[in-house]
Amino acid sequence: MIKRILSSAAAAALLSATAAVVLPAAASAGTPNSSYVPVGLNIGNLENTVPPIIVPSGSHATQFEQTVTDAAGNFWTDSTNTGLLVEMSAASPHSAVGVISLASAIHGATGGFYDMAAVGNHLFVAQVGSQSCPIVEVNVDPSNLTYVGPTSPYQMTLKNKPMCVQAPISNDFGQANSFNLVASNGTLYFTESNNASNFQGASSTLWEVSLGATNPVAVAYPLSVRISQEMTIFQGDLLVKGTANQIYEFPVSSLSTSQVNSPTITYSLPVVSNGAYNFADLTGVPADSSHGAQLWFLRKSVGTTNQIGVVPLTQNSEGPNQGYYLTISNAQPPSQEGLILDPNTGNLWMVSGDVNGSAGTNWQFGYFNPDTYYNKASTTVGVSLPMITLNLVSTPTPQVLSADDFALVNGAPTYFGNTPPVNALTKTDNVGGTVQANQSFNYTISPSISTSSPADGYGLYTLTDPMPTGITATAVLPTAPTGTQLPWNCNLAPGTSPAGGSGTVTCTVDEIGASLAPGFAFPTISISAFTTGPIGTAITNTATLTNTVQYGESGPIVVAPPVTASDNIVPVAAPVTQPSSSPTVTLVKTAAQPIVAPGGTDTFSISGTFTGTIRSTATVTDALPAGLILDGTPSIVSSSFQSASCVGASNTVTCTLVPAVGGISNPSIGTVTVPVLVSTTATGSITNTATVSDTGDGIPPVSAQATISVTPPAAAASSASSASPTTTAPSTTAPSTSTVTVPSTHTGRPWSSVFYWWLVSAAGIFGISLLVPRRRRLGEHKSNG
Repeated sequence: MIKRILSSAAAAALLSATAAVVLPAAASAGTPNSSYVPVGLNIGNLENTVPPIIVPSGSHATQFEQTVTDAAGNFWTDSTNTGLLVEMSAASPHSAVGVISLASAIHGATGGFYDMAAVGNHLFVAQVGSQSCPIVEVNVDPSNLTYVGPTSPYQMTLKNKPMCVQAPISNDFGQANSFNLVASNGTLYFTESNNASNFQGASSTLWEVSLGATNPVAVAYPLSVRISQEMTIFQGDLLVKGTANQIYEFPVSSLSTSQVNSPTITYSLPVVSNGAYNFADLTGVPADSSHGAQLWFLRKSVGTTNQIGVVPLTQNSEGPNQGYYLTISNAQPPSQEGLILDPNTGNLWMVSGDVNGSAGTNWQFGYFNPDTYYNKASTTVGVSLPMITLNLVSTPTPQVLSADDFALVNGAPTYFGNTPPVNALTKTDNVGGTVQANQSFNYTISPSISTSSPADGYGLYTLTDPMPTGITATAVLPTAPTGTQLPWNCNLAPGTSPAGGSGTVTCTVDEIGASLAPGFAFPTISISAFTTGPIGTAITNTATLTNTVQYGESGPIVVAPPVTASDNIVPVAAPVTQPSSSPTVTLVKTAAQPIVAPGGTDTFSISGTFTGTIRSTATVTDALPAGLILDGTPSIVSSSFQSASCVGASNTVTCTLVPAVGGISNPSIGTVTVPVLVSTTATGSITNTATVSDTGDGIPPVSAQATISVTPPAAAASSASSASPTTTAPSTTAPSTSTVTVPSTHTGRPWSSVFYWWLVSAAGIFGISLLVPRRRRLGEHKSNG
């Protein structure tokens, strides 16, 4: 199997590439890019491994939380339940290039990760529930990454292990799941609702971590108010959610580590009864000519109502420090996630539906412009604000992994997806598209992974080719390149195909345990066939290559879209000019046993030879008469034709003889063997007639017969001594164009001995006498066939 492996050097070059996330030129507020198309972060190659690194398809076993970019523009995401950091390339199609298992890299790791922030090439990850190492710093600079090797081509290890952010002496972190991480100006901030600083009079703590230290130590800022974890750093200020209906503002530059810090401004929000405290994704919107600076956020878990909140961060005529809630009219239930500002348009993006870590089918991206819904000059306290209507963008086919906490790429939102491989298929014939009716030809089918495929191929490959009306398939021959480990398992099913012709070809390659790089060529498949017309009308034969994979009990999953390939055959009439002498055929038929008891078995043999050049398909037919039943599978051996095969159905044996392209001289039919069972009620003579026909070469049907005698054993004994060992059917004179030879019905010897016994006397005396007929002299009763 061929496996494309990204080397450490190549990975380092990719990771050190310049950032691919380029912001467009500045546009007027509210003007979207020319086309908003969601951008896939493709993790299909992690799903395709055996076993899969990322578990796909409805199992929801892998849940992603955050999406961030490093200094090179590559994407990183963390899984909340498997302890993985996944890196995706900055270059389209943004496929996964590596995986770091933090659960194995950090001593005492619990395996679950939640919030994440990037500071240059350093990732800070909150480890859920850990007391000993709640905040992890991971250096993802290319110089610190090493690939494990061919057996784990995506697994990366860290030369320098992750570091646990330390709390200062006498201070301690609380539960990690209460942390909200934000990076600003090369510094990491995270909040804690507990008074971890242990300052008298403090209620909560803001932590600050700078890069560069061998053992990073957090600095604690004690806060006077009780906060939750939701916060942002905007224009140099900490904006953090309170535990009731407040948002607090702290200027970061004036925070003190030696005394309790009080907020400079407290913003009040309307008092509501449902989900008053459950809001997140605080996002600052800078002031422009139409509005002052604003803070927007999402309200979650508010039943069937999807709401968004806004707080003006400047004094205005409505009253100081007052916030509002607005209803979103067209958000997808049940939840919304990831409020993100596009600085070039001023639009705010979000995703709604089956988000926040769950996989589902109803999620959709949308954006709105704050200017449309809030303007400090027109908003009045107590006046209902308009509902927000999102501008929804085209959402791709729902993925098995959620769109939780996305990023923007050139102004477009991202989502987790599986870029499928692209398969390729070609189909040709060996006669240039034209062939005489009833003349044999071949189709050649070549499946492969497209050289332009963005992903490796994998899974179960199935090729189906039902013959169309006018085409009959006679054989399928898989051919395999030297050394291939992927042989096709091909089958030709006789009978009418779904496309109306005769025969359906099905070939499969068992599910592949490793991926196949773009350009990989499967073994070619060759199909022998002939056409019965109509003359001059193109007949299109189409093969289809499908690609699926089986994951547990969830059933087959489509890996790549099906691909098809077609070939046209035009039947043409045979040349008018005929050879100087027309072909002929002789047919011979014999029975293994001339005398058979009712219920016994026998075998007929059919053979013969053509003279002249045979260009068309010939047929041998043996319709068994009453008293004979086909008893097994008929066969044909030693035929000179390119392909010769027999089938038995409805007590009739049909053998198809297909010559090579261009014809064959003086071919032998071969030997056809027809096993039969004699009916238990049959008596007397039974004559079995076989017929060979080849109308395409101008040969009329020619028949040959063989007769057997059905005689009970007792009757057979009395006739065996006098019966001629061979019977001869009358000769049949064929038309001038053919010669008919009808053999005797028996070419073997009669019974070698007959046993009989009788009652000698009424006293119970028995006698046994063995009658042995005299052996024939050589030459007696010679067959006249």
